[in-house]
Parts: sequence; C-alpha cells; structure tokens
Amino acid sequence: MEWVAIAEEYIGKFGWGARGRNLGISRMFGEGDKSSLSRNKLAVALRPRGLLSGFLAIVPGGSVVYIPPIAAKVPPMRLRLRVSAELCEGGAVFSAYVTRDSPRRIVLEDVLVWRGESVWHTKPFSERWNTILGEFVGQHFRSDPVLQGFEVELAQYVAPSAVLEEPDEKTVLEFVLEAPGSKRLIRIPPRSAPVAPPPVPAEQGFTARKEAGMGPDVYAVYKGETRLGLALVRTLAISKALRLAMTPGLTSVPIHAEHNKTFDKYEVLGVSNV
Repeated sequence: MEWVAIAEEYIGKFGWGARGRNLGISRMFGEGDKSSLSRNKLAVALRPRGLLSGFLAIVPGGSVVYIPPIAAKVPPMRLRLRVSAELCEGGAVFSAYVTRDSPRRIVLEDVLVWRGESVWHTKPFSERWNTILGEFVGQHFRSDPVLQGFEVELAQYVAPSAVLEEPDEKTVLEFVLEAPGSKRLIRIPPRSAPVAPPPVPAEQGFTARKEAGMGPDVYAVYKGETRLGLALVRTLAISKALRLAMTPGLTSVPIHAEHNKTFDKYEVLGVSNV
C-alpha cells in the first residue's frame, strides 16, 4: 500500500512514528514526575483505558491516513475528510485515537505538525489546542459523517482542580504540560482486586479438616465427628478462603457444603463466619 508508506515517510520527516525518533507523544507517569506537575501549568484529559494514540496525517498533495500505534495491532486506515485545499497543500499531523464503539470516532488530542511546521516542538499546548485546532475546525475542516463513515471529535481537557479523585479502572488520566516538546504523562489507575465471596452461615454442622500427608490444599468434610470423605474444592477463591481460615492451631473450619452428585463428594461452597 503505497499510501501507507507515503504517510509514514511524511510523519517520520518530523521525527514521529516508526520511521522517526519518537513513537508517540506520551509516556508513563513516574514518581519523579510529581514535582514537575506541581511546577508546571497543565491540563488533564480523561480517556478510555486500552485505547492507544496514533497519528492522523494530512499528507501534502496526497491522502488522509490514520497510522495506529504498533501495539494496537490494527492496520492503517485511509480516510475521507473534507479539508481545505490550503491544508491539503501544507499538510498536518495530529495525535489521535480511535474508539471501539459504534459509530466509531476519531478523537483528536493534539497538533504535532501544522502546514509544514513542527508546532509540537515550538509552541505551548494552549496555543496548539486553542489557536491551531480552532483554526482547523473553523476554517479547514467540514464534518461529514456520511462521507467519513465516522465522527471526528476533539478530546476533552479540564483543569487539574476539576479532577477531585482517581477515575474508575476503565479510565486513564493524562497530564498535559504547557511547555513545548513535553510528553504527556499517562497515569493508569490500578485494577481493583477481586472481591472474595462473603462468608455464608454454616449448615448442618459441616467442617473442613486438613488431610494429613496429602498436601496443603487437601481437606476432608466432617459432619460432627463423622467423616464424609474428601472435600471437593473447585475454585481458587474457595481454596484461598480455606487457607486463610485455617490459621495455626486450628484443626477444623466451619464451612457451607452440599453433596455434589456428579463427583459424589461434598463440595465446599464457602467458609462460615460462625
């Protein structure tokens, strides 16, 4: 596909993409960045987790191409945008990502190259965003979803004071510094740990006891003092609950269990809170 090679060469001429020096405008947030955030004017963007930024290139005299990041493992896309003849002649490169919803949307995040000038390296973010993006939307671009087959949107930025708490685990925070040539800092909230099932009341006096000499996770089910056979433990959550409950010095743990006809064993369904 010649149009892909031409777009990659154009982007690479300004130092971006696989043929340039930088693969993207972002990097992961580190502990050492906290002081930088406190010293610099910045904006904050919220975007869906798992969507990586690529490049939307308006190649001079050629086509409009979206080059996805390598990690996305999806092919480049040739797009149909209504842009002015002036911009088609001068060319531009935007940082952008594509959503997975329907209809799909291309979200523009920043301007890297504008009419042959590498503005990401020379102009502050507020000028790139307010002035250049404003000029693009107001003078050089006409939205036509029917022709495009997708929506074109602008990313949403807020002041740091508007972000009062960590976003949910499906959302990523991006800190965008005002200074030219500053990579945005990505902060990914940790995924919440799986919640263990709540303890269930003991029924009919079932208890679990470790089977001596048969490994750390082998238990027998008792009703009172009557041994009913080896316990059926089918999930890691139940296994973990038994190990946590069987503290040093305990010989048995009250459990909720029922007979499993398929395996002909008593299956442990939970650890009792009694």
